[in-house]
Amino acid sequence: MALLKVTGLTKRFGGLAAVSNVDLHIDQGEILGLIGPNGAGKSTMVELLTGGISPTSGKIEYNNRDITPLTNYARCHVGIARTFQIPQPFDSSTVVQNVAVGAMFGTKGRHMSIEQATRRARHILDDVGLSEFADKSPRALTTAGLKRMEMARCLATDAKLMFLDEPLGGLNATEVKDSLDLIRRIRGNGVTILFIEHVIPAVLSLCDRVVVLANGKKIAEGTGKQVTENPDVRKAYLGDLSGTAARFAHRRKAKVA
Repeated sequence: MALLKVTGLTKRFGGLAAVSNVDLHIDQGEILGLIGPNGAGKSTMVELLTGGISPTSGKIEYNNRDITPLTNYARCHVGIARTFQIPQPFDSSTVVQNVAVGAMFGTKGRHMSIEQATRRARHILDDVGLSEFADKSPRALTTAGLKRMEMARCLATDAKLMFLDEPLGGLNATEVKDSLDLIRRIRGNGVTILFIEHVIPAVLSLCDRVVVLANGKKIAEGTGKQVTENPDVRKAYLGDLSGTAARFAHRRKAKVA
């Protein structure tokens, strides 16, 4: 069953269509990968789906409810949360306070005291492996730690749908493996995930399905194997290889001459 359904989603900035007539769905309990070359429209798509910006046209439904008009904070209240490519902590607060903010702002926040939110935050930090940093500043965290804290804040909101925006950026191989293990555990606890990432091997190993954007349009959708074998996807990532080879040969010939 589709938890999120998107129909004809378009976002124009002046004469530029950053996202153009995109249809997609995210099934409950799955991890959907979203990939594409730089400038494909992935960041704009995430902003549209999480309520950071409004679409020019199209419809977004969550749990059979039209949420197209809802703001980002209203979407958080109904169970949608996101991380950011560049972590955005409250540096003047502790790690546990950062996560407690998520608890107080999420689906059950109106009925939660500061003490309850803090207890929930400590429990989640333990789950994501950050309990030893709970009472420290976010400045004490590595890049990997900050990205885990972003996930912890999402979990604290009691989100049912999480958008992970390049959670592996800047991580080493060991940190990537640990992060993928964490994401699998999050999914195992009943959270549906949209995974936006440039590390293609990680996308292929993690995601049930993959959607590919290029120039604001959806050019492919399917299993990892299906999209990586799609000629349109290969061209979008690698360009016209025959043309590139011809230009390279021409330059070599000119140099020799």
